Amino acid sequence: MTFAHVHLLVGYNKGTITAFQEMAAKLKETFPQAQDSEIHCGTVHTSQTCKGFSIVTWDHCIPNGDYPGWRQVENDQMEYYW
Repeated sequence: MTFAHVHLLVGYNKGTITAFQEMAAKLKETFPQAQDSEIHCGTVHTSQTCKGFSIVTWDHCIPNGDYPGWRQVENDQMEYYW
């Protein structure tokens, strides 16, 4: 097991509740143990590459392994802030 900060970014969606619900549903396709009450929504406000993107985040212990379609970065600081 490893502790993970899971981030899903979508460029310039409408920022509506429905849009964030769709992003949460996408996250749950890979991480079905994620609960709505644990998923955080926001907008990237500082970034060279993804400023203004919508973001959902989820922090949890997950099994070590490969998660196709997800980029894994160990002990790295992301270049964006939300």
